[in-house]
Amino acid sequence: MGNNSHYSNPPLGGFEAVRLKWATMSRRRRGEAMRKTNSRVPILLIALMLGSLMTWVPPVAAAGETSEDEELQAQSITAVFDSATESTTVFWSNIVTTDYPLMLQMQQSRYLVYRHNAPLNESVAANLQPWANVSMCPGQVGSCSGATFQETYPLPAGTNGTYYYAIVTYFENNNDGDGGNDYSYTIDEVTYSPAYVGNYIHGEANVSEGVIELTNVITAPFFVQANYIDFLGATDVSWVNLNTIVPDSLPEVGESAYSISVYRHLQAAERGTWASIGKEQIAQLPAGETSYRHDIPAETDVDAYYSVTYFYLGYEDVRFLGTNTLENSIHEDNVAPGAVQDVAASFVAEPAGGTGNTTITWTDIESESGETYHIWRSGLPINDTTSDGVELIGIAYDEDGVYRHEVERGMLGLAYYAVTASDGNGNHNTVVTENAALQLEDAVEEDTFTPWVAEPTNVFAEYLGGGLTTVTWTDQLGVEGEQYHVWRSSVRLTSLSNLELVADLVATVPDSVETVTIEIGDDLDEPTYYCVSSLARYSLSSQPYEDLRFMDNCWGPIDEDTRSPDLAFLQDAYMTDQGGDKITLLRWVNSMSEAGETYQIWMSETDPFNGNETLMSGDVILDEGWVPILDPIVALYNNVPDFTRAIHLDDNLDKQTWYAVTMTDQYGNTNTQFSMSMNARTVIEDTTPPELILEVIDIEDGSSSQGEAVDALRAGNYQLRIYSNEPLSEYPILDITTSDYAEDEFGTILSGEFFTERSSTVRAQPLQGSVENAYRYSFEITSQMETADIHIVISIRDVSQNQEVVDVMGWSIDAQLPTIEVYAPSQDSLYLYGESIHVYGAVSDDVGVTAVEVKFRYFENNLMRETEWSAMTDLTTHSTDENTVVFEWWEPAATFHDLGKNQRVFIRVTDSSGNEREWNTQFTVDNCVRTILDYESACVGQDIFEPEAEEEPVEESYYEGIYLMVYALGGINVILLILTMMSVLMSSGDGKKKEGEDDEEDDWMREFMGGGSDEESGSAADVRGDLDSAPVRDLSKAEALEEEEDPFAKSEGRDRKRREKKESVAEDDDFDDEDEDDDFDDEDDEWDDDGGPKKKAVKRKSTKRKSVKRKK
Repeated sequence: MGNNSHYSNPPLGGFEAVRLKWATMSRRRRGEAMRKTNSRVPILLIALMLGSLMTWVPPVAAAGETSEDEELQAQSITAVFDSATESTTVFWSNIVTTDYPLMLQMQQSRYLVYRHNAPLNESVAANLQPWANVSMCPGQVGSCSGATFQETYPLPAGTNGTYYYAIVTYFENNNDGDGGNDYSYTIDEVTYSPAYVGNYIHGEANVSEGVIELTNVITAPFFVQANYIDFLGATDVSWVNLNTIVPDSLPEVGESAYSISVYRHLQAAERGTWASIGKEQIAQLPAGETSYRHDIPAETDVDAYYSVTYFYLGYEDVRFLGTNTLENSIHEDNVAPGAVQDVAASFVAEPAGGTGNTTITWTDIESESGETYHIWRSGLPINDTTSDGVELIGIAYDEDGVYRHEVERGMLGLAYYAVTASDGNGNHNTVVTENAALQLEDAVEEDTFTPWVAEPTNVFAEYLGGGLTTVTWTDQLGVEGEQYHVWRSSVRLTSLSNLELVADLVATVPDSVETVTIEIGDDLDEPTYYCVSSLARYSLSSQPYEDLRFMDNCWGPIDEDTRSPDLAFLQDAYMTDQGGDKITLLRWVNSMSEAGETYQIWMSETDPFNGNETLMSGDVILDEGWVPILDPIVALYNNVPDFTRAIHLDDNLDKQTWYAVTMTDQYGNTNTQFSMSMNARTVIEDTTPPELILEVIDIEDGSSSQGEAVDALRAGNYQLRIYSNEPLSEYPILDITTSDYAEDEFGTILSGEFFTERSSTVRAQPLQGSVENAYRYSFEITSQMETADIHIVISIRDVSQNQEVVDVMGWSIDAQLPTIEVYAPSQDSLYLYGESIHVYGAVSDDVGVTAVEVKFRYFENNLMRETEWSAMTDLTTHSTDENTVVFEWWEPAATFHDLGKNQRVFIRVTDSSGNEREWNTQFTVDNCVRTILDYESACVGQDIFEPEAEEEPVEESYYEGIYLMVYALGGINVILLILTMMSVLMSSGDGKKKEGEDDEEDDWMREFMGGGSDEESGSAADVRGDLDSAPVRDLSKAEALEEEEDPFAKSEGRDRKRREKKESVAEDDDFDDEDEDDDFDDEDDEWDDDGGPKKKAVKRKSTKRKSVKRKK
C-alpha cells in the first residue's frame, strides 16, 4: 500500500496491522518472483495477449510505472473508439484494497479525465480542462475497492487523427488554499488524514498509444425551426439544407440521393440519449425539401421538440452537432380551457339618457394564463354559444373578472348572459355549463323603453332601374323576432293617413334583414314615397305592437320609371373619306323627351330580313346577327340637337352593312326595336380599290374588233384594253410613254416617246361590245422608234370613291428587223459527192432572237422542190453580245438530185417581237470523182456517180497475196543474217603479233565497228580530224604496260594473229593503245585490290610507243 508515515500516527494493531503486514508480504513476494523468474513463458503470454488485443484494435491501455496505493491512481486504463457512435469510451478501475481508511478517502476523491492530440504528461494536463469529473467511490465503502468505471467522450464531427487519454486522481477536500489537507477522520479513536491531495503518475495514468479517431463530417440540415399555428392546429417545421450552405455536398437525385427524416419527441435530443428517448418519425421526405407541416392530434397540450436528420448511404447523423434539433420546446395546445365559474349579472338604469348598464362578473380560471373571456347575451338562457339568438357583446382578458354592457334605448324585457374562455392559442370552448351562464331564475330585467319610439331608423329608398326599387333601414333596438312592414304611396304618410286609400303594403320582412327589393309594374312613370314600420312583441305586453305614427321612418319622393323610351331617329348613314381614311358616318337626333339617356349603336353584317323586303323592323336582341359596336353615348344634356359617330373601315372591304341606334333612359329602360324608317339604315361599305386586267391588241387594219394580244410590239397599230372588276365612277385617266421617256422642267422632251397628250388629261373610252367595265385606247408604233418598254400609268376611281393608280411596265417595242450575216455557202461554193453543205453564219437583233430556220430549194427531174422550214438547233450565243447568235447547219450533198448551180438555201430569223428577215443564196452541187494529179483535183465527169457494187471477199491460198509478201520478207531477212555473220567471221582473223608493234587486244572490235574489210576503216587517219580538235596530250610520260594479266588478252598457248598496217596506222594505234592499256592497267589494279581470282601472269614485251604530234 504505502508508507505508514503518510498517515498521522496510525495504530499498529487491529485492521491497520493486518493491512501493513499484507502489504509488506505482498510486495516482497512480488519482488522475489520478479527477480527469480527467468522463464520466457510470461513474455510469450504477454505477447499473445497483446496480439489478441491488437486484433481487436480499438482499445488502447495505459502502461508504465506502478504507484503507491495511497496515491489512488486509476487502474487498467483502456480507451476504445466506437465508429458506430463516433465516441471514445475510457475504462478503468479503482485499486483493490482492504485498507478501510483508504476506502474512506476514496469516497472523498475524484477522477479527472483528460484528452489531447499529443501525448499527455503532468505539465500538459495542467493547461487542459478535464472532460469528465468522476467520483472515485459514489457508493458504500465496501464497494470502493476494485470498482470499475467507464466514461464516453462524444467526438466532434470531422475528427481525423490520433488522440491521447489520461486520468488524474484528485482529493478535493482542500479548501483553505494553503496546500494542506483539511480532511481527517477517526476510526477507533484514531484520527487519519490522507497522504495525498492529488497526483499524476505519467507512465501509469497515460494511454501508452494514441487512439485513432475518425468521425464523419456533419451530414444533417441546419437551423431547424418549428412554429405551432393555433388556428390550423398544426406545427410548421422548417430547415436549411446542407447543399444550400455547401453546394453539391450530397446528391439529391439518383439511387444514392439522401432522404430527410422529421422526428417529434417530448425530450430534448442529445447525442447520448437519442437512442433511448421516445420519439416519433412523423415524415420521411425526398432530398431538397425544406419544410413540413405536421397536424397535431386532438386533445394535445404538450411541449414538443422537433429534429430533422438525413439518411444517406445507410448512415443517419444523430449526433446533433449542428442545429438540426430544437434547443427549446414549443407549446402545442389544442385543448380548450375549462368552464368559467360564478357568472352573475345586474342591470342599473340611467333615466337621464334613456339607457342602462348591465354588469357581468365571473371567477378567473387559475390553470390558464393569457386567456381571453367572451361575454354572450340572449333573450333565452344560454347553454351553447352557437345557438340562434346568442350574441357576442364583448371580450375581457385575464384577471379582469368583470364586464360592463351598455343597454340601448328601447329595450324592454329579460336578458341572459354567459361567459366562456379561450386560451392563448385560440382554443375556445363553446359549450356553456350551468355555472358559466345565467339560468332561468337568474334573468336580468332590462328596461330602456320608456323614452324611446318603437320604429326602425335610417329608412332609405332608391330606384335601381329596370323596374326595381330597393328599400333599406336599421332594425329597431330592444326587440326580438319583430317584423317590418314596407309601405308604398304617392304621398307622404303621416299619423293621419288612411293607409287603405293612399298606401300599399308591398313587403313584410323579418328582423335582422334590414333590406328589401320592390318590383315595379310595367309602363309606370311617377314619383313614389316609401315608409317602414315595425310589429313587435315587447316583454311587458301580451300583444304585438306597431307604431304607425310615421315620425322618422319614411323616404321620398323618388322617380320610378318603367316605361320604354321612344325610337331614336337615325338621320344619315353613309360611307365617306375622313383624313384619307374610309369611314361610315352615322348621325341621329337627340331625344328631347328624355334626360340622361344612353344611345347604343348596333351593326349587322348579314341581312336581318333574310331578303324579305316587306319586313322593315325587328329587335336587335331577338334577331340574330346584331352586335353592339363603339361605346355607349350618354346624353347628359338636351342642348345638343344631334349626335354623330364615325365607324372606321378596314381596307379591302366590299360588303353591305345594317346599322341601328337604340336608346336606354336613365333608369335602364331600353327600347331594342329597330325600324328602317326610324333608327336603322343600310350602307354599302366598299374600301377595296378596283382591279384591272390590261392587254395590248395588234390591230392590223385599224379595226378595234379584231386582233390578238401581244407581248412585244413591232411597227404597227395597237390598242390598249382595260378590264375592271367593278363599275368605275369615271373613265380611266391614261399616261402612256416609253420606258426611257424623260423631259425637263420646261416640258422639253429629252428622250423616249409618248402616246398620250402631255398638256391635257387623256381618258380611255368604253370598249364597244358586251363586255362590261371595259375601256380602250389606240396608239401606233413606228419603225423609227428605238427599242424600249411601254410604260402605262392608269388612274381609276370606283363608285365608292376608292382610288387606285396602276403603274405597269412591259410590252417591249421592237420595230427593227433582225440582221443576218452568212459565212457559208456562197454563190461560188461547190460541193462534191460525199461532202456536206455547211451553212454557217450569225444573226443579231436589238431585242432578242427567238428562232433561226433554214430550208433548201432543189430540182428533181427538172422539177423544183423545197424543204420545210427547219429550226436550227446548233445555236451559240455570242460571248460579248447576248443578242447575237451564231448558227450552223450541215446538209449532205448527196441529198440533191439534179446537179448544177440551181441549188438554193434560205435562212429566216425571227426576233422576240415577231419581226422576220430572210436571206438566200445559190450554190453548186456536183457528183465528181477525184483524181490526184500534182496535188490538184480534177473532175472527170459530170455523171451521177453510182458506187460500185461490193465484191464478196474470197479467201486467199498460202501461195498468193499477202502470204507471198510474207515469204519474200522472210527470205530477205535470212540472207541479211547470213551476210552479217560472214562479215563478222572475216573480220576476226588470228594473225600473229609483230615485234615492235602494239599488242592492243581489241583491234578486231574497232575494225569490225569500222566497217569490215576496208583497211582504212577505223585507222588513225580516219579519226584524225577528231583528234585535232582534242586537247594536246603528253604521252611521253605514259608508263610502260606492266607484265600483268590483261583481261582482254588471249589464253596461254594461243597466239593472236594481227594484220599488218601502215606505219601511220600503227603510230596512231600505238597512241590509242597506250591510253587504252593504261585504262586497263588501272582496272587490273582494282581487280588485284579486290582480292578476286587472278590468272597466271603473262610476261609481255614492252613496246616502245611513238608519240603523235598534232599539227598546229
